[in-house]
Amino acid sequence: MRLVLSNDVCRLMVNMYKNRYTDVLCLDESRVVLRCIDDDPLTDYINANFVDGYRQKNAYISTQGSTVVFVLLHAMMLFVY
Repeated sequence: MRLVLSNDVCRLMVNMYKNRYTDVLCLDESRVVLRCIDDDPLTDYINANFVDGYRQKNAYISTQGSTVVFVLLHAMMLFVY
């Protein structure tokens, strides 16, 4: 049996420019979901995934290095999680 994971959210045109590297994709099943800005559902994306630790689920966050434009999104993610 093969487990199939998706990365549809990061491939949406509205999110493509938020990915620093086009060959490093965020997995939908474990992605970090940001709080929406002004109730806009298209603002909840950042290229980051939760990673399980040895004895704790979602112990870490793996993300791409931030670009100057998205420093505030990274700061928001760190503040919330």
